[in-house]
Amino acid sequence: MKSAMYMIGPNDVITTDGLGVFGRLLHDVPADAENMHLRALVASGDYFATLAACLEQIAAALPETSAEQFQLQGAVGQLLTLQHDYVITKRSTSTRP
Repeated sequence: MKSAMYMIGPNDVITTDGLGVFGRLLHDVPADAENMHLRALVASGDYFATLAACLEQIAAALPETSAEQFQLQGAVGQLLTLQHDYVITKRSTSTRP
């Protein structure tokens, strides 16, 4: 297996899928990197599924019979329904509350 060494600069970010499966080194990341990440998830159509996977990881760390795990699993089911049945569209600036 090959290994590599990278120097991380002040505008560089390493992103992962949260599961340790893959990572990316992004150079010259703008100040709104978090918004960029959210926009990328929305554009890919994976936002709700990604959020559901994060909640499943949290739920797995809880006791099986806990009320919190039951609530998280309910939220996971709702997010997966949204993932399969809906798409996110951006509101125009004039319709924001």
